[in-house]
Amino acid sequence: MSGRDVRRIAARASNMTIEAKRDIVARIAAGADAAGATDIYITEEPFRIASLALEWLPLRARVHVLKTPLNHDASDTEAAIASFLQAGATTLVSLGGDGTNRAIARHLHKAGDDGISLIPLSTGTNNVFPTLGKL
Repeated sequence: MSGRDVRRIAARASNMTIEAKRDIVARIAAGADAAGATDIYITEEPFRIASLALEWLPLRARVHVLKTPLNHDASDTEAAIASFLQAGATTLVSLGGDGTNRAIARHLHKAGDDGISLIPLSTGTNNVFPTLGKL
């Protein structure tokens, strides 16, 4: 739900369409599949970015759709990360900006899980990835 503020207009911030994000997800999944991934985990979300990206993609990997409660705020990201970790995911790919990736880092830090690989793909408004400071 992020990336929908006045900076898109006033600061001439870039705009990443839902369709462009679906294309990115499809390429990530195809690459993971080609590299030998056996399971791909996605979560339900309002714009169905991942589910529609993978709907007709011929993958050998099993696609698991995890359901998490939605509050339409940063807690959605943390709930999704908790679900991915519980399912056994070892690599996370995020499409988002600074806020999304801070929420992911915050949850991983709280969970004490520093063995997870995070691949952050910048699709946010500013994409400056500042240091987090205190978690």
